Amino acid sequence: MIFHKQMALLGCPRIFCFSPNVRIEPAERRTSGRHLIEFVQLDLEVRDASREDVMTLAEDFLTDLIERLRVDAAEELVFFGRDIRPPRRPFRTMRHDEAVRGYGKDYEVGLSQDIREPVWILDFPAEAREFYDREYPDRPGILRDMDLVYPDGFGEALSGGEREHLHAAIERRIELKGIDLASYKLYLDFARKGLPPSAGFGIGIERLTRYICGLDSVREARFFAKLPGTWSL
Repeated sequence: MIFHKQMALLGCPRIFCFSPNVRIEPAERRTSGRHLIEFVQLDLEVRDASREDVMTLAEDFLTDLIERLRVDAAEELVFFGRDIRPPRRPFRTMRHDEAVRGYGKDYEVGLSQDIREPVWILDFPAEAREFYDREYPDRPGILRDMDLVYPDGFGEALSGGEREHLHAAIERRIELKGIDLASYKLYLDFARKGLPPSAGFGIGIERLTRYICGLDSVREARFFAKLPGTWSL
């Protein structure tokens, strides 16, 4: 979806869409409460935006959504026993290396259980992410990307960042991943002609619903949920 978003920005200054996703997760994540094989994301991208621009957009989106739901869906929130309140802005930030030092390689669960308001994780190492997130110009190997982690044990909310848009940089990053350039020929053809700088993110709708409603598992937020390790419901 990220490649499609970058190419779409050639004609539109900003875009959003609700995109279906399929991700083959390890079977041991079946009982995590956070993982599905099929899910939907709200995907958005903004031309000429920085990471900080779309972080502000995400904070505005989440706080405004909760404020509206407290009024428009008050009865439903009572039904779920959920007294959710808009988080304070700006959200707290933490570098990826700080999260790993504090909670280990799989920091998401421990961090999410400890916090009571959303936290941004910033500056992932290039080897931990895909080739399309943009490196700092003065910090090779560190990416200008981010994840948002929900509080109270609900885990990752969204993932995004600034995108590599220069052809040479994209090609180098693909090669460093050991991927055949031919696999991305169409994308590279667009990059050679010129892609605009941009930033964006994708936020999982089922995970957002789980967080808002305080559900035990993300499977409760989707009809006919497919869990990792099985095709049964």
